[in-house]
Amino acid sequence: MLAALLLLVSNQELSGTVVGVLDGDTIEVKTGPATVTRVRLADIDAPEKSQAFGQRAKEALSRKVFGQEVEILMHNRDRYGRTVATVMNGDRNINLEMVQDGMAWWYRQYSRNPNFGFAEAQARKLSKGLWIDQFAVPPWDFRHPSSRTTSKPSSSQSKSSSKSSSSKKKK
Repeated sequence: MLAALLLLVSNQELSGTVVGVLDGDTIEVKTGPATVTRVRLADIDAPEKSQAFGQRAKEALSRKVFGQEVEILMHNRDRYGRTVATVMNGDRNINLEMVQDGMAWWYRQYSRNPNFGFAEAQARKLSKGLWIDQFAVPPWDFRHPSSRTTSKPSSSQSKSSSKSSSSKKKK
């Protein structure tokens, strides 16, 4: 039954006006007279609000969609009840733009879309956005500092993660 529900949700499209930007990967869209849908952008993970570049990611997403009409191409619902979707503003894929601009990571754990991997690699190469920091910590590691094994960091990220972990233990 759950699989049927997810299949039903994944084939839906909605449109509406963005009335809120909660962070760099979550928006609220007014989809009806009294309906606001919380949308988690699929395929990406932006820095947490309290993390480096978190506020900048939120501002970047706001500039792209706040107050604008968007299409929501629904994938599924996450464990928090949010609609996970690709957000389109005209012919622009906002999810992909966030990664291209260096304002979010490709969320490999939940995405198999290689376009996001390519976009992240290009943003890193060009030191765009958060990639200006060679020791940028992925949000999934930031949320769970004791389990820094979920990402596949470069050797420089590994060194940074161990330094920050060991400095926290000393306090």
